[in-house]
Amino acid sequence: MKICVADDEKQVRESIVRKLIDCHPYGQVFDVGFGQEAFDCVVAVRPDLLFVDIRMPELDGLSMLRAVKRFRPQTEVVVLSGYGEFDYARTALQGGALDYLLKPADRKQLRRLVRDVYERLCSRFEEQVSAMLARELEPFASGGMSPVVCGANLSPWFDERVGKTIRIVERPDAEARTRLLLPEGEPFPSSGTGSVIGIIGFGDGEAIVTVASASAENASFRRVEEFPQAWTAAYGDWEAKRFFGPKQTPGARRQKPLSASEEAVQARRQVLQAVYDENPQQLEQATELWLRALEAMRVDSLRRECGNLLTMLDDGVLAGRGSGQPSAEAVRRRTAVIATTRTWTELRGWLRDTLCGYMPADREARDAPPPDAWEAAMRVLEDRAGPVLTLEEAAARAGIHPVTFSRLFKQHNGTNFVRYMAQRRMDKARELLLEGRDSVTAIAEKVGYADLRYFSRLFKQSFGVTPGNYRKRNGRSPHV
Repeated sequence: MKICVADDEKQVRESIVRKLIDCHPYGQVFDVGFGQEAFDCVVAVRPDLLFVDIRMPELDGLSMLRAVKRFRPQTEVVVLSGYGEFDYARTALQGGALDYLLKPADRKQLRRLVRDVYERLCSRFEEQVSAMLARELEPFASGGMSPVVCGANLSPWFDERVGKTIRIVERPDAEARTRLLLPEGEPFPSSGTGSVIGIIGFGDGEAIVTVASASAENASFRRVEEFPQAWTAAYGDWEAKRFFGPKQTPGARRQKPLSASEEAVQARRQVLQAVYDENPQQLEQATELWLRALEAMRVDSLRRECGNLLTMLDDGVLAGRGSGQPSAEAVRRRTAVIATTRTWTELRGWLRDTLCGYMPADREARDAPPPDAWEAAMRVLEDRAGPVLTLEEAAARAGIHPVTFSRLFKQHNGTNFVRYMAQRRMDKARELLLEGRDSVTAIAEKVGYADLRYFSRLFKQSFGVTPGNYRKRNGRSPHV
């Protein structure tokens, strides 16, 4: 928080500056002199709060009040005077002053005003962040967002001259967060480079917004309107590190996203052709090309590409050959299953096994299901009470190939397994929301969704509202 003090009496200015530093040790307090020089300093500093004497040579307090409000309306102005005439106070308040104080202002009055302005800054920061996340990144705000925590120095957020960065980390405990925001040993300064502007919690992570280095070329954003794009980029990087591992995260993700996507599409065509030609050697080579292309993609794009290929294979193998693009809904369902795999190592192994399962030897086995295959499949569903059950897991437990399991399931139920389990997950999520014991993030994980955004979108598609709003409408709140 930046505060300026303007008064033509040096001793009065210095006294107020000392008192303000005592009231708000984490703020920046500037002695800007008086008159035109004071106004020029205010233009350069862009303070959040200005204390100005009403009677000064060159430029009096009321004139400065009007000039500051024209230049920067959000700057709060408190007028100081040694005179108690009502007309002065009325004119100042009508001109947009926050308050009118008689000299000498005591520490209690100053502390109250500083706290009031700081709380206003916090409210503006929280409202802007929440509004942008709700508008641009709705699932993050739909019950998965934690209350925004404001740092001691919010001024840089509202100053487009200052570069800001977003760093996403694993969520710490409340005590660690408090030490980060108001550290006794000042490991994170409250002003200048690296100072914490605010912390935005979501799921199992937190986004820490800090002041970037003045010379940094990689500042995430400067203008408030650029925050959503910066958030998306920071979240993608954080998700990639968790998915690929910090040592495996490929630089090509950032450098050549378009060519990586094109390479994946070309390799996908080769995989499809190898399956349709029933050529295992060709499939092995095409699979390796496809997997290498996936490693150069962002995690969300990678998962969608996996969903695309597997849906095409299902359509082609089960319906003869397949044609055109798969339905968006079918791809989303496949992608939802893939999103439950938390690491690239696990997903890569699963993809290899799954693709090999489309070869002729496996198809001969699955085309002739073993006796009582359907009864075995139903026992799997009955034994596994929870909603977190994948097609592959269910098929393995039943002792049949996933494609056979999927075909049998649809023949007996009129809907495919993935859609059935997706609805079962949503029903379980609704039940857990009404119980009110867990956060939305915890519920998403319990029903098998590692991606909170996708879970929120599916829930809204099923019930017409986001998980957070569903809980609010039914009068429930998490106990923990």
